[in-house]
Amino acid sequence: MKPTTMRNAYCAVLLVILVMGVLLSPLFPTVARAADTLELRVGDRNQLFSSLHGASWLSSDRFVASVTDTGKVEAKGVGIAEIKARVDGKEQRRTLLVRAPKGTPTYPSRDSLHRALLQAAAEYKERYTFQFTIKNLPLQDELAEKAIMAYFPNSEEFFAAYCRELHFSFVWVNGSASESLVEATCTFKYASAAEVAASYQGQSPTLSSDAQVLKARCDEIIQELGLRSMKTRYERVLAVHDYIVKNARYDETALNKSNRYPDSYTAFGVLVEGKGVCQSYAEAMKLLLNAVGVACDYVVGYTYENHAWNRVQLDDGNWYNVDATWDDPLPDVEGSADHSYFCVTDQKLRKTHTWTDTRNRCTSTEYSYDKIAALLKRP
Repeated sequence: MKPTTMRNAYCAVLLVILVMGVLLSPLFPTVARAADTLELRVGDRNQLFSSLHGASWLSSDRFVASVTDTGKVEAKGVGIAEIKARVDGKEQRRTLLVRAPKGTPTYPSRDSLHRALLQAAAEYKERYTFQFTIKNLPLQDELAEKAIMAYFPNSEEFFAAYCRELHFSFVWVNGSASESLVEATCTFKYASAAEVAASYQGQSPTLSSDAQVLKARCDEIIQELGLRSMKTRYERVLAVHDYIVKNARYDETALNKSNRYPDSYTAFGVLVEGKGVCQSYAEAMKLLLNAVGVACDYVVGYTYENHAWNRVQLDDGNWYNVDATWDDPLPDVEGSADHSYFCVTDQKLRKTHTWTDTRNRCTSTEYSYDKIAALLKRP
């Protein structure tokens, strides 16, 4: 999410934090960054850092492990998650490795199922049905359902396809105590941007009322900015970035309230209502750029809280990070756009952002904003 007053007050409180750190260090020893790994199985619960009081807690992947405001973690799905606790400017971390319970299914592999479901989501399919076997687990075993559900990938990567929810149902086909055949169906629930994206890809979906409004707005913006007539991808990315930052405001009211303010978590919020949180900024960037032929990833990670931004592929074939949310001044300054997080490398972004997505690494500085701006100023 967007660092609100924390960014503006950083310099003012830095000295206080340093002094308090010295005073409190004997009472609050800092855990090394490379914390040891705790292994859990799906369904396990564990209390982390029980001596911490008043801490704020964050899980890097809520589909792998969740954490309560008292530090209790629950293993949700197979994978790796990092749990962070912050108190008085100090931070502790613990890495969780979550394994499946006994009876792990075969698809033949979890990775292949993950790829198949991502492909189905990318094609905006309503559902995907498949069969797999589960071994060494009796049909009546209470762990059977838990083992199957733990096997299903449920990752925020699906947000890249505007997919908001995955629902699984399954039926036993046949089997014995040693091996069973199961048929499962995954049903996808998409944001309205999925319908718009599909229409830009040449498909002919029946657009919902929200999707019709969103597509009309996208068409207006594309026409207003002249995106299709621009010669370079860099020009298109800069134009979309600046338009969104200058015309939208960060919706602080909706922060952590997606059920009450759903539009602020989709492209509809930023593009139609003029406000949204980071998911809305990133989804709007992806929707507009993909519509005019620019490859654009939706990236999920975290900063002070869970966060989303983009990676774009420019004219040199390289990928660059773009965080429109963090380039939007807060409090909002209408018509103003920062470029501190425009076309930056992974190395620079890791000073403030963390993520586990390894797609399309960003290492080039060829199209850094400062470099291009300097070239444009030359006589």
